[in-house]
Formats: sequence, structure tokens, C-alpha cells
Amino acid sequence: MNMQKVVKYLVSFILFPIIIITSCSKDDGISLDSGKIKTGPRKEVHRQLIPVSGGTIDIPNTGTPVDEMTITIPENSYTNDKEFIIAYYEILDHAYGSKFKPVTPLIEVNNGGDFADRVMYLGVQTSASPEQKLAPFYYDRVTGKLESIPILASFDGVIAIAVRHFSLIVVGSFEKEVIELGGSYSTYFDPKINGWSFANEGNWVEFGTCAGMSIGAAYYYQNRKSSLRLAEHFDNPAYGFRTPDRPYDDVEGIRFATLLQQLFDKSWQGAYGDIFESNFAGSDEDNFWSMIYGIYFNQDPQLVCVAPKDNTLTGHMVVATAYEFNATEVNISIYDPNYPQYLGNLKYDHVSKQFKPYTSAENSIALQNGFTYNFEIIKHIPLSTVVSTKEVDRLFAKTGNFTIGKDVFPNYNIYAEPIDNRY
Repeated sequence: MNMQKVVKYLVSFILFPIIIITSCSKDDGISLDSGKIKTGPRKEVHRQLIPVSGGTIDIPNTGTPVDEMTITIPENSYTNDKEFIIAYYEILDHAYGSKFKPVTPLIEVNNGGDFADRVMYLGVQTSASPEQKLAPFYYDRVTGKLESIPILASFDGVIAIAVRHFSLIVVGSFEKEVIELGGSYSTYFDPKINGWSFANEGNWVEFGTCAGMSIGAAYYYQNRKSSLRLAEHFDNPAYGFRTPDRPYDDVEGIRFATLLQQLFDKSWQGAYGDIFESNFAGSDEDNFWSMIYGIYFNQDPQLVCVAPKDNTLTGHMVVATAYEFNATEVNISIYDPNYPQYLGNLKYDHVSKQFKPYTSAENSIALQNGFTYNFEIIKHIPLSTVVSTKEVDRLFAKTGNFTIGKDVFPNYNIYAEPIDNRY
């Protein structure tokens, strides 16, 4: 079967319009190497200039492991023309043990490493057998970290994935029976330590900050869990005393979560909306295994977006932190910003291969007032797809000098008016 025709069919399917809501490696030509993946020499196979109007890259069939690989770049993905340079490295060995079985070479797509304003689509042939599940990753040579990429569709050994940036990419495979036999796994995310001190009540700027709070909690668990206790970090850092029973005065944290929410909202208008539209068309089974494998392999919490089927303009974001296989269903522990001190439960029916509805609300005030939704649409969205490290770190630096949100929240002064006329 012609692989490029298969890829173009998959991409045309995932680009079918759907209305719904809810880092790059530091250097592509790097000299530092963690050694986690040992490779042969770099072999360049193709160069092509893509204009602002977009285009498609079809790798010719010349007998390489990346023959007929396809990259689709939509119009206005970048503000200027980009040269794409495609190369690959044969994988000789790796340090990830039996958890990771590469079914492609290490693929390098170099176009400068910038995040695109739209989602690009990559289709590649793998050597996976039908019983193997596929798991595409970004690979950071410096840190040795493998970071998940959304899988949109697969057919006859061909996989289509969504990317906002390029660097080093590899597709791995795993046998789901191995994970099932393991029974359970926990990232040990503790909401009273790694979650926020306040609930998703909304504020002057945002109706709700579920995405900002979920992104912040997942990001800082993955990158700073040994040095930052998120639940207390923003508790009056400027005054030298804590008020753990009064989360409303954790101003820098509330502003930081709000700015992360705005970062998400801005992304939703462009690239992130594309990913949602594509990924929400995927099956529950694919999203379930993507989520579970992310927890199992990376040992990190995973972002999960949910929406009701009858009101797809309403969405919510939570964080999956652990899982437990039972006879007919899987229990997934959920950190929900509407319940900031507790872990909830999401269930997946192992027989029907479908998620059971998850009940929550757009914010905690709506939840208290009984305005809840049964969220039937449940999708895994890897963190690297949502935000870049530089964007989050830039905002976090502003919390240290107390300038976060100064241009977003209104200025105010607080006055005390005595009620006793003698004063």
C-alpha cells in the first residue's frame, strides 16, 4: 500500500471540521548528549522551503527508514518562509529498558525550532506489529527526556501525529498486556503538596482558571517537584508569614494561574484549537492508552481535557496522576482544580473500551451551586503540546519580583474606614 496515500487519508480525516473547546529541545544541532539513546551517524535525506502559504513535504522513496514520510504545514503556521531539513539517526541502543521499543529511527526535522501558530501533521511508517500500541515522543538529547506527542490516527503501520514544533522525534511501541499485568502505578502527586492552595473560583479576569491551574500543577510537578511545594509557595512570600487557611490572599499564585489560563486561551484561538479539533475525533481507547502510558513511562501527571457531548463549547481541564486496573474497569486518580485538596476518580470501562462520564463544573462556584456537567468526551493532551518551557518560566519569573499580572489585573488601593466616630 502507498504510505503517502495512507498518511494523506489520515490527515484529511483529522482535519475534518469539528467545533469543540476546553518544548522544544534546547538546540537541534546540540553537542551535549545525555547518552540515553545511542545512535549512528546523522543521515540527511531532504531539504525543502515552505512558504507562509503552507505546503506538504513528501520524502521520496530512496530506500531509507523514513521513505514516504509526509509533513503537512498549514497556511500561516509561521510568519515567514521556513526551510525544513529532514534527517535521521539509526538507533543502536537506549537506556529505557523494556518500557520502550523504538519502531522508527530517531527523526530530525530542523526548521529553527520555533513553535508554530497552527498545528502541523506528520505521518510516518513504523515497523510495529498489529498487537503493539504506538507512542510518539519528542526526544531531548541534553536531558534524555522523552515527551509525549498526540497520536491522531493510525492504520496499517502508519501513524499520524500533531506537532507545534519540530526537533528530534521517535515512535516507540509497547505491549498493553505488560501494563495491565502491572496492575497500578502512581506518580505520588499529592494535591495538598503539589496542587494549588486555592480553588478554581474564577476572578476579575477569568470566569475560571482550570487550564491554568492544571498546566501549572503538571508543569511544576514534572520540573520542580523536588524544590517547589506549589500548595504553599505563593502563601504570602513577601511578608514572611503564612495563612494556610486563607487562600484568597495568595495573590501571586492566583495571578500566575490566571496568566497561564490566558496563555492557554490565546493558544486555543490558534494551534491548540487545531489539536483539540483533531484529537477529540480520536477513540477513547487510543486516548486511554496514551494517558496510561504517559503515567507509566514518564512517571509524570498527564493533562486531560473533558467536555459534554451536548454542549461542546463548554470544557474543563484536570490532571491524571495514577491508575489501577481492576477486573472490568480502570480507576484513574484525577486532580481537579474545583477540588484543590483532593483526588477524584475517572473510570474507564475495559470491556466497552470507553470512558465513563466524569462529573464536574466549569468552576468551583458553579459546582457549589449545583451547575454541573457529565463530561462524556475525555481526551489526553500532552503538556508539551500546550505550552513551551520558556513561556511558563517567563511568567514564573514575574512572580518572584511581584510583577505578575500588573498589566492584566486592575490597580487598586485598600482603605480602612473606622465605624467608631471617636477615631
